[in-house]
Amino acid sequence: MKTQVSEIEKQIENNPTAEENVKPMKNILREEMLKLFQYPMQQQIVKRLQQNQGTPEGGVSIPLIPLNPKSRPTVVQICGVNGSGKTTTIGKLLHKYRESGTVRNIVVAAADTVRAAAPDQLRTWVERTSGCTLVDLTESEKLKKQHTTTPQQVKVKNIRQVSYKVPAESVVYEAIQQALRKEDVDLVFVDTAGRLQNQEASMKELSLITEMCSKSRKGAPDHTWLILDGTIGQNSIQQAKLFQKYVRISGIIVTKLDGSAKGGVILAIANELKIPVLYIGLGESVSDLKPFYPEQFVDSILSVASAEEKQTKSEEDDE
Repeated sequence: MKTQVSEIEKQIENNPTAEENVKPMKNILREEMLKLFQYPMQQQIVKRLQQNQGTPEGGVSIPLIPLNPKSRPTVVQICGVNGSGKTTTIGKLLHKYRESGTVRNIVVAAADTVRAAAPDQLRTWVERTSGCTLVDLTESEKLKKQHTTTPQQVKVKNIRQVSYKVPAESVVYEAIQQALRKEDVDLVFVDTAGRLQNQEASMKELSLITEMCSKSRKGAPDHTWLILDGTIGQNSIQQAKLFQKYVRISGIIVTKLDGSAKGGVILAIANELKIPVLYIGLGESVSDLKPFYPEQFVDSILSVASAEEKQTKSEEDDE
């Protein structure tokens, strides 16, 4: 980022009117910010999005992960730390991909066998979306079946208090095998437990899940997407670097960019990690998960800065 700042300073020095005219400065800043997204992987995503200009928004989902019918189903592993919004993001992805009309059916692996409520939350999203199946091998699923047949013996609250003993790898294997047995399943999402980046054993388990994906279907997972909380700033960069030690991150989804979060972390991702940003989460609604367009993002940051500048000036004039 320091290189870009130096370049801006140099161009301003060569343009003596820049300090008097804000517009030239903004143009320089815009160009330098866009240069951060010129690395090949992000540009591939941009080209795919450009091919879909003029189509319904749902139609831009699939080009971000080209489906290969010869290695069906496409397997996407989702990872991130606790509280980053993994489960909610998976729910939004289910809706987006099904609405696009280019994915027939989706299987979701409830491989977060650590957090008791995770399978239930996933089930809620799956039930809202047609053409989706949840694979849940946890004790929560067993208790739900027992509760259906003998409700007087099992209290609902106990479902969220059980100690899960099913290995996450088993869930992943079963989910991919189910997808392979059905010819109309095009996509498998693998939910994983939220991981604290300072817990080495937990991070190594993520590597085991990746290995199981490969054993279940050669070449899987096709993609591993990291969910980052856009409100925690530079800490998210450190999280990404640590995850990269254990799995190959092929894409990033930045969540919680509504409210006060201005998305500066995306600039840091582009500058330091060179991992493509695929989607940004702008709110709680399923429609608030948007494909990431660098130009739109940069223009929005500059427009926010302009609005804040005008507001500050107005407040100073009032004083």
